[in-house]
Amino acid sequence: AEGKVVALDAATGAVKGSVLAPAHEVDIIAWNPTLRHVYVPGAKVMAIVGVKRDASMAVLSTVPTADAAHCAAADVHAQVWLCDPAKGHVLVVKDTTPTTAPAR
Repeated sequence: AEGKVVALDAATGAVKGSVLAPAHEVDIIAWNPTLRHVYVPGAKVMAIVGVKRDASMAVLSTVPTADAAHCAAADVHAQVWLCDPAKGHVLVVKDTTPTTAPAR
C-alpha cells in the first residue's frame, strides 16, 4: 500500500536498498535490467526507480497513468505496458528517463 521498493540480497535476505515511490496501491511491478529501472505503477501515477549496482535506489521520474493502473510489464524496447482496467485498455509508455550511473 505504501509503494515501497526493496532490494534484497538473494543469499541472506538482507535489505540492500529501498525507496518510497509516489505510487500507492501497487500490485505488479516490472524490471528493465538494461536500464536498471523498476516500474512502480499505482493509482494514477507510475514511478520510475533507478537501481544502482550497489542496490541504492532513487525515484528518477513519475508518469501519469490511468485510474487503477496497478500492473506493469517491461519489454526490451524501453517500453512499459500498463493495464487500464476501467476502460479495458493497455497503455504503453516509452521510458526516456536517463539511466542511473553504476556505482563504483
